[in-house]
Amino acid sequence: MDISGFDDAGKLLPLVTTSDAGPDEAGDKNIMTYSFRLCLTRDPAKMVSMPAPTNYNPARFELARRALKVGVKAGFDLYPLPGNKLDGNNSIHGQVSLGLVGAGNDWHSADEAGRQKIWEDHKQYTLEFLHFLRTDPAVAPKVRGEFAGLGLCQDEFAATAHFPPALYVRESRRMKGLHVISQKDIITSPEKADPIAVSSFPIDSHDCQRVALKDGGVINEGTIFPVRVPGSKVGYAYHVPYRSVLPQASQCNNLLVPVALSSTHVAMSSLRIEGAWMAIGQGAGVAAALAAKQSVAVQDLPYPVLRQRLLAQGQVLDLPAVSKPAAAKEADFIPVKSLPGIVLDDADAQLVGAWTQSTNFKPHIGSGYRVHGAKDARADGTATATFRVKVPTSGEYQVLMSYSAHETRAKNVPVTIVSGTRETKLTVDQTKPMPAGQHFQPIGTATLTSDGETTLRIQTTDTTGFVILDAVQLVLSRQKDGR
Repeated sequence: MDISGFDDAGKLLPLVTTSDAGPDEAGDKNIMTYSFRLCLTRDPAKMVSMPAPTNYNPARFELARRALKVGVKAGFDLYPLPGNKLDGNNSIHGQVSLGLVGAGNDWHSADEAGRQKIWEDHKQYTLEFLHFLRTDPAVAPKVRGEFAGLGLCQDEFAATAHFPPALYVRESRRMKGLHVISQKDIITSPEKADPIAVSSFPIDSHDCQRVALKDGGVINEGTIFPVRVPGSKVGYAYHVPYRSVLPQASQCNNLLVPVALSSTHVAMSSLRIEGAWMAIGQGAGVAAALAAKQSVAVQDLPYPVLRQRLLAQGQVLDLPAVSKPAAAKEADFIPVKSLPGIVLDDADAQLVGAWTQSTNFKPHIGSGYRVHGAKDARADGTATATFRVKVPTSGEYQVLMSYSAHETRAKNVPVTIVSGTRETKLTVDQTKPMPAGQHFQPIGTATLTSDGETTLRIQTTDTTGFVILDAVQLVLSRQKDGR
């Protein structure tokens, strides 16, 4: 967001968690944001009025006001439900939404009273945010009216005044067991010798921290947009191994952990879904029963015995063909080596700032593309992508760019090319479709020298909307000697 995250005294605004995100290569203790899933309706006959928050302080939402002023939307996702109801959820694409970023980091170590305090803090924020959306002059009148028309459902959660009693705890403390499921286990090595379940929800992580940059700008860090199998709308299917629900034998030999199972943050971003936990819980429950019946430690239960019992009960243990990396349809992507000229794929770029990998729009060059920004949001200019290349021949090159054209894309993406003493500046409108039958859009020409390194930098300065980084193509059009 192209706004300041500090007040006039130089202090962090409310709802900003830090001014120091830490080194890119270092781990941290942040987890994805928690929120409530709200059951809402616009039907007056089924509606209970939204309760007003106590001790509402408008100053808490200065961040949202600044975001709205530069074109960033504030709000949340609404999914239709039967009976004229709506499911309100934190928007993974949103910058200010239902998630109270950073407020769940201590859930794992909190006692009952501490967890109740975290629950109350999230409820208070939810009611305050709804009140802000319904009443604040910074919100457009039409949007205020849309949120003012929402209420709680009178036939839901009657015991808790129709407000959902469960906080959506997307991630918390996890066991470190015999096998730690990681991104590699999901994307590239999905098959395991001891599966107890198959999971396939796309990897996606909601915001983990909100960072105010000292030179200007606010970034919601830690977001991973849904990662799907190329050529499909589903996530990668992968085995959940029996070892991942087992502790080290030296620590405990009669415990199985199907929910807080052994996994990295990225893997938990896929495993954290009820359907997966049902299947994993079934596998763990059957294992517990067999271990108890045989009077053996859970680590010593023979896997063939467990597998036979699971299959007899109808548990799915075979991966579908679509989960395998080779299953992507060739038409969904263009191999880099099949293209003429010099092709610089997004995988070759040196990235600075928040770029998210995606395969949603097809076809794309190589295995996918990168995305920066948000719909209608003005970028803070901190994100860049730099390619370094040595051209074999000096001369004038046509510069082409591959991107997934869409109305939500930025219209003024800056591209700077430096080769020898020459600097060329180009601008790309990524709402402009590709020429018919082509995968690249010509964006200009540049004179390049073979005597040294050429750098090509794609920037996000003053852009509004999504900036797409897929590939750049350099095609020699005229050599230095005029040929």
